[in-house]
Amino acid sequence: MAYNIADRLALSRGYLLFDDQEYLERFKEVSLESQEIAEVVTQHSNEEAFMNAMVQAKEWEDVLTFQVFGLMVDEEFELATRIMDERSTPIANEMMQTFQQLAEEERLSITASIESIVKSGERLQLITYIMAATVVLIILWLSFHISTLISSPLAHLAKEANTIAGGDLRGKPIQIKSRDEISVVSHSFNKMRGALKGLIGSTARMAVDVTQTVHTLSLKSKKTAQSVREISTVLRELSNAAEQNSTLTAKSLTAAQAVNSTVSSISTAVATATTAAKQMDQEAEEGRNLVQHAMNQSSIIEQTVYSKAESMRNLNHRSQEIGKIVTLMEDLSEQIGLLALNAAIEAARAGDYGRGFAVVAKEVQKLSEQSKVSAGQIGHQIDSIQVETKQAVDKIEKSRKEVSAGTVVMNKVVHSFEQINTTVQKVYTQMEGVSNSTVSISKDMEQLFTQMESVNDASVNNVMQSKQAVTLTNDQLLIIQDMEKSTIVLTQHSEALEGELAKFQLPQKKTG
Repeated sequence: MAYNIADRLALSRGYLLFDDQEYLERFKEVSLESQEIAEVVTQHSNEEAFMNAMVQAKEWEDVLTFQVFGLMVDEEFELATRIMDERSTPIANEMMQTFQQLAEEERLSITASIESIVKSGERLQLITYIMAATVVLIILWLSFHISTLISSPLAHLAKEANTIAGGDLRGKPIQIKSRDEISVVSHSFNKMRGALKGLIGSTARMAVDVTQTVHTLSLKSKKTAQSVREISTVLRELSNAAEQNSTLTAKSLTAAQAVNSTVSSISTAVATATTAAKQMDQEAEEGRNLVQHAMNQSSIIEQTVYSKAESMRNLNHRSQEIGKIVTLMEDLSEQIGLLALNAAIEAARAGDYGRGFAVVAKEVQKLSEQSKVSAGQIGHQIDSIQVETKQAVDKIEKSRKEVSAGTVVMNKVVHSFEQINTTVQKVYTQMEGVSNSTVSISKDMEQLFTQMESVNDASVNNVMQSKQAVTLTNDQLLIIQDMEKSTIVLTQHSEALEGELAKFQLPQKKTG
């Protein structure tokens, strides 16, 4: 507070000497700071001397504000200077001395209080040392007495725990007749051993079930792979037959072109009608035979495609069965994981004695997670097989419909050839209608040529679809082979789990 008064005195003198408003503004800011300081000090001290000093400071501030600064505003600088020197400055010096004296008295009071607190702390420290020594002696005596009471049961517990750590779970429950914490620990130890017996036994049974399931899955995967190989072989044969059909259709198209050329020759040279009609009859018969053969091949292709579609549907059904088995494997893996987690918790409760079980439980949990991951991979592969099998069935069904359409076209071609044969016979018997018959044959041949081109396009498309079906079947075979590899890995993990569980000796179940 004394420093604040000194700052305000200096600022008021600066304002008086230089008549600068900046000094006045700064004086007001420092005055506000003095009010804040006064409020803080008033909250901690109610001494009469300090309150009198605060009243005197207020009177001094009023002299400056209303008298000295008022005269400065009225430009009466000499009178303002005289009041500053005669009244304001002496009052300020007296207040600064008063506040410095109060601060010194407060400092001395705080120092005395600190010294008193230090002395009290030293006495309290001495009392604390004495009490601590007494408590230590009492604790040592109690510890010795209690250790003699619990060392024997704890030694028995340690022996049983070491036996369990060695993998022998055939021991009998520990019998403690007391009702203290040792009895509670023994009861918990017996429950832990029983839980471990149940856990190891159930885990071993589940491991055997997983192994059997994996073997079943492996056998079905091999059967599925064999079925896919057979389907691939049949589809290759189907593709070859489709190529032969395409070749025959191309030959039929060539034959139709030749017949059309022959009809044109008939229209230009009636004199050679008999010879041309005979040649046309031979070529028509050959074309009909070729078309009939192509139609037979189309019927065989249609039956083969339908058979393969049924095989693909059966493959899809088997894939769904495998998917159910994979789901069962995932459930078994989750159960094994939960059992391993429970074993780890029980081992953690056993402390250092259950550390061996914690390691085994961790390995069991790892094997469970690996089994679950492998089962998930198999499931994804089965899903891929089902999707691709459905696509293959759809494509084969589409091919079958196209082959049926081709057969209908072939029937029309055979009918057209029969009409050609009838026309040729009429040429042999009635030359008068050669010209009209030639025009009719020309029109029929144009229609035949168009139909043969459609048949040829359908045959080419059938060949492409057959090759694509072969490619898809090969991809499915690769996926099934990957599934077989995953099944082998899962079998190895399951057998490893059974080997780890075989290290534990469980009590034999009573029979009869």
